[in-house]
Amino acid sequence: MPWGRWIDRLKFRQVVFLLSFIGILSYANAIFHPFVHDDIVFIRDNPLIGRWDSLPSIFTQPTSAHPLDIITHYYRPVLEIVYRAQYALFGANAAGYHFVNILLHIANGILIYALLLLLFKDSFLSFGTAVLFLIHPVQSEAVACIAGISNLLFSFFCLASFVLYLMAGEKRRGRRRVFLYIASLVFYLAGLFTKEQAVVLPFLIILYEVYLKGEAVKKLKDFLPLAGFFILTAVFLLWRAALIRFSPAAIDLTSPELWLRIAAIPQTLLSYFRALVFPLDLHYYRCVDILKPFLWPAAVLACFTAGAAFFISYLPMHKRRIILFGCAWFFITILPTLNIVPLIVEYSFIMASEHFLYLSAVGFFLSGVVIVGFLYRRVSLQAKGKIVAPLCLLIVFTLILMTMKQNHYWRGEIPLFERTLAFERNLGRVRILLARAYYFNKETDKAIGEYQKALDIMTGYAGKVKDPKALKFYLGFVKEIHFDLAHCHENKNEFVAAIGEYEKALAMDAKDAAIYNNLGTVYLRLDRLSEAADAFRRALIVDPRDVRSLNNLAFCLIKEGKTKDARELFEKALEIDPQFAPARQNLMRLLLEEKPL
Repeated sequence: MPWGRWIDRLKFRQVVFLLSFIGILSYANAIFHPFVHDDIVFIRDNPLIGRWDSLPSIFTQPTSAHPLDIITHYYRPVLEIVYRAQYALFGANAAGYHFVNILLHIANGILIYALLLLLFKDSFLSFGTAVLFLIHPVQSEAVACIAGISNLLFSFFCLASFVLYLMAGEKRRGRRRVFLYIASLVFYLAGLFTKEQAVVLPFLIILYEVYLKGEAVKKLKDFLPLAGFFILTAVFLLWRAALIRFSPAAIDLTSPELWLRIAAIPQTLLSYFRALVFPLDLHYYRCVDILKPFLWPAAVLACFTAGAAFFISYLPMHKRRIILFGCAWFFITILPTLNIVPLIVEYSFIMASEHFLYLSAVGFFLSGVVIVGFLYRRVSLQAKGKIVAPLCLLIVFTLILMTMKQNHYWRGEIPLFERTLAFERNLGRVRILLARAYYFNKETDKAIGEYQKALDIMTGYAGKVKDPKALKFYLGFVKEIHFDLAHCHENKNEFVAAIGEYEKALAMDAKDAAIYNNLGTVYLRLDRLSEAADAFRRALIVDPRDVRSLNNLAFCLIKEGKTKDARELFEKALEIDPQFAPARQNLMRLLLEEKPL
C-alpha cells in the first residue's frame, strides 16, 4: 500500500481514538505514582491551594518569590487556577492529577495532528509526528511529573491558538472568521498566563506566513492579524515586568558569565539532540557546565549542521521546505530556554531540562518523519512489506517501553534522584534532595552519606563565589545541611553529634529560632535542663512568638518547680496560636495537677 494511503482512509475520530490509545498505553503506569518533589511544594503542601478567596491576587503578584534576586521568579496565574480546580476535584489523590496530565498530553498530540494536517495536507506526516510526540521518552519529565502540567498546558493553549488562527485564515470573511480569530487570541493569552515560554507562538505564526505559504509578494494587510498577537505579548511582558523584579545584569553584555552561557549553547543543543536521538541517559535536573571547554561541542555541532544541510540539499523542494520548517520550529521554541537569561541550577551548572523540549520536539519529529518517508520511497516494494513496516512497529514499541521505564523513575523521590545522580554527580542540590528522601525513608546512614557529599560541594561553591548574594545563597544551603545532619544524628541517638551540627548551623546564622529550639530539645533528651532552657530563651529572643520554644521552655520551668511561670508561657503560646495542641494539652495537664483533691 502506498505511503500514507491507509491513514488517509481513517476518519478524524478514528485518528483521535488511535492517538488516545497510544498515549494511555505509554503513560498508564504513571497514574498511581505519588506526589514527588515540586508536586509536594505546589500542590500537597501548598497552604493556598484550597482557597478561592485569594483569586484576584493571583493576577496581581508573582506566583513564586524569593528574597534573593538571583532566584528565578514566576508569574503563572492560569496555572495557579488550574491547580486549585484540580485540588477541588481530587484533593490529595495524586492519581487524578496524573490522569489530567495524560489527557492533556493526548490532547496536544491530537492538536499536533490537526495543525500539521492544516499546514501540509499530509495525513501520514501529521500522524507520524503526533505518534512520536506522544510516545517518545523525552516527554516523560513533562507528563509523568504532576508539576510538568505547566509545559502541557501552555503547549495546549499555543497549539489550539495556532489551529484556530489557521482555521480563521481559511475563511475569507464573515462572523465565523472573526470569532475564530478572537478565540485564537484568547487561547494565546491563556498560554502567556500559564507559562512565559508561550511568547514563541507569534514567531511560529510569522514562520508560517513568511516561509510556508510560499507567496512571492505579500501585502501589508496580510500581516495585520499578527498585530493582535504582538499587542498581547507586549501588554503581558509590561504587566509581568511591573510585578516581578528583573535584574539587568542577567543580560549585561559586559558580563563574562553571559558569554560563557552563550558559548555553552552548542553543548546544550548537542545534549538535547542526544536526548532525542538516543534517549538512553534521560534524567531529572539535566544540566550543562558552562566552565567546560566549548570549542569541541561547537565544532561537532558545526559538522553536524553542515552534514545535515548537505543531505537536505538533495531532497525534493517540497520535502526540504517541511524539514526546514521543522528545524525553524525547533530553534524558535527552544530559544527562550537556551540561558540567554540565566536558568542556573548551581554555580556553573545551567539548566537543560528535558521538559524544555516538550513543544520543541514537534519540529524535530516532523523533520525526522519527512526524512524517514524519503528513505522509505527508495526501498523496494518487497522490502517495504518485509522489513520497513516491522521495523517501524518495532521502533514504536521500543519507544513506548522506554517511556514506561522512564515513567517508573517518578514512582518516588529515591529512584528519581538516584537516577539523576547517576549522570549529574556534582549537583549538591540533588544530593540534598536524595538525602532527605533517604531520611524520610528511615535510611539514616545513607542520608548522612549524601549530606556529607552535598556539604563538600556547597562549601566548595561558597569558597569560590565572589558575589555576596551568591555567597549568601550557598551558605544558606550549608546551614540547612548542618541542620538536617543534626536530625539524622538524633534519629541514631547520637546526641552529642547532633549538638555539634546545630552549633555549626548557629555559627552561620545566630538568628534562627528553629535551630535554638531543636538544640534545646536535644539537651532535654540528655537531661541537661539548664542548657535546654537557655537554648529556648535564645530562640525567644530571636522570635518572641515562637510557640514551640514557649511550650518547651514552660516544660523546663515545670521541671524546675516554677509552675506559675510555666502556666503563663503556655497561655502566651495559646494567645499566639489557639490551635497549637502541645501547649493546650500541657496547660490542661498542669491545671489538673494543681487542682486540690
